[in-house]
Amino acid sequence: MSPSRIPADELDAHTARRGAHLYATDAQFRDTAPLDTVTAAVRQPGLPLAALVATVMEAYADRPALGERATEPFTDPETGRTTLRLLNRFDTLTYGELWERAGAVAAEWRHQRHHQRHHPEHAVRPGDFVAVLGRPGIECTMVELACVRSGAVSVPLPVGASAEQLAPIVEQTGPRLLAVDADHLDLALRIAANTPSPPRIIVLGHRPEVTAHQEDLAAARDRLAARGRGATLDTLASVVDRGRTLPPLPRVPGSSAADALSTLIYTSGSTGTPKGAMYTERVVRQFWVDFVPGQAARPSIVLNYLPLSHMVGRGVLFGTLAKGGL
Repeated sequence: MSPSRIPADELDAHTARRGAHLYATDAQFRDTAPLDTVTAAVRQPGLPLAALVATVMEAYADRPALGERATEPFTDPETGRTTLRLLNRFDTLTYGELWERAGAVAAEWRHQRHHQRHHPEHAVRPGDFVAVLGRPGIECTMVELACVRSGAVSVPLPVGASAEQLAPIVEQTGPRLLAVDADHLDLALRIAANTPSPPRIIVLGHRPEVTAHQEDLAAARDRLAARGRGATLDTLASVVDRGRTLPPLPRVPGSSAADALSTLIYTSGSTGTPKGAMYTERVVRQFWVDFVPGQAARPSIVLNYLPLSHMVGRGVLFGTLAKGGL
């Protein structure tokens, strides 16, 4: 019998038995159990979204938060080109490490006017838009958390959409930043080429030891320089390094309010002009707390492959983090 056909009471009983077995036999499962004090704290009525997220990140600071398949550089002896080879393990980042890096990113965004390489118009302030294009990996999550920390509005672009489909979204939102996976850098350049005010482009997942990444980044910088329109290009790693030297932002942005816009989620535009749904802080809180209403607070270890341009992908990711899960 498929799970969808099991009566609810039988499914609940099976889940309870399975949970009890894992508590008794699996240390990793036990170690991801949510703390009652944190669960109660994040459910406080009126708690600003940034305070909710900070509470979670600080309370679970020593726990592993995100893991990605480990890789190592491999250089082909015939071609001399370096690629990445998958290893049989996952590398993890703790909540504390993730939050520290997200805070560094947010600080670097805000203090752009103090950095000679960039332009004051690229500084990100509360209410500014940040477009994100990429897979739901560690660096993409870091950018999403930096948006919360800085009060920026996250605009996750539909993965798989063409430049023609994405152009109206970028035109409507006028993002200060476009954070994009290294694999989508060419697409980002095509999107930015026709914007009235070119956004700063930040490359996610860039590995300087990979030959193709080196070549793509150099070619992208040459293309931007040839256009001469003031657009800039950085890797997220370099943003983190600079941000660590700058004053941190307040724990909660000054403009934080329940009805403040937090996220814009657009359709892909495959059936016409992309349409955006506005999510306020009050609604986005539900991605973190009670994404599935009535669900018991049990350990959460999740393989997250759904794009963050989809409500369910965001709910799975943030709902897992809110529980202190992995």
